[in-house]
Amino acid sequence: MLSPKTKANIKKYRKGRITHHIRFRGNLCTQGSFGLQSKAPGILTSRQLEATRKALKKHLKKRGHLWLNLFPDVAKTKKPEKTRMGKGKGRTHLWCFKVNPGKVIFEIAGLNLKSAKNIFKKASYKLPFSTRYI
Repeated sequence: MLSPKTKANIKKYRKGRITHHIRFRGNLCTQGSFGLQSKAPGILTSRQLEATRKALKKHLKKRGHLWLNLFPDVAKTKKPEKTRMGKGKGRTHLWCFKVNPGKVIFEIAGLNLKSAKNIFKKASYKLPFSTRYI
């Protein structure tokens, strides 16, 4: 699973908001020729990201290259079950990334259009929001 390498105390983030506006930074393919772009906002956990990456690598095999354009660097905290209110925020439960609409998540190079669309369609079932290929 992906998580930042920190040895000091990890900052506990506040919840924050995900905007529904389309972002224009990171909305184009920079390394590969085809990309998987988000159409809706959402939170992508490191487990979902790893499952999608494994599905892409399984269907890619040795034909093409795969690039991951984001990293889960926001910590989500959770208190243990059957714990009373108060006494702090809780430990880090998982790592996630807040995805805005228009963000390119994965990129592929070295394939034709038909096979890239097929691979992205199979991988998009692992993601919690709607996507499209560019």
